Amino acid sequence: MTHIEPQSKEINDQSMHAGIAWAEFFRVHAEAAFTPEARDGIADALKIYNWMKRHRPHTFTERDAHRGIGSGRHSIAQIRAGIDELDRCNLLRRCITAGSAISVVHPLAYGWFV
Repeated sequence: MTHIEPQSKEINDQSMHAGIAWAEFFRVHAEAAFTPEARDGIADALKIYNWMKRHRPHTFTERDAHRGIGSGRHSIAQIRAGIDELDRCNLLRRCITAGSAISVVHPLAYGWFV
């Protein structure tokens, strides 16, 4: 590739890779902002956290959270997205054991938010 006139110099590989990296950065952020599934994670994380505050489990499964916030109104994908968001916020950790996932709640999780 070359610049437009009057600069007819060739664009080097480093500049092309930097441009691709910028484009990928903006694509990922736009995907998080405009994809409904990504927004579901934030909305469902709050619902799961409120359920956690009411019942104060030390550990729970996706199924426990699904039943706790209403299995008829939420899909398991939304529950997973919410749990992933809580994991990113360091309120819990997901542990894979023998084919199933268990969420282990951080000991200070219930005192961090109002």
